[in-house]
Amino acid sequence: MVPRQVIMYLAKTKLHMSLAKIGQLIGNRNHTTVMHSVKRISDQLKNDRQLLCDINAITKEAGIH
Repeated sequence: MVPRQVIMYLAKTKLHMSLAKIGQLIGNRNHTTVMHSVKRISDQLKNDRQLLCDINAITKEAGIH
């Protein structure tokens, strides 16, 4: 579940995709599901340094700034 949520978070925050488009690409998910996932990861990043390091590594490897 977390990897999918991270993908949704990155698509929204780094690629600036719409919630509907992200949902469509991630298996026809509803935009509210995407919104919940983005919020959940955003909230988790406040307290989870390992998740922050993982996301930074993913964005660096993918060349996303």
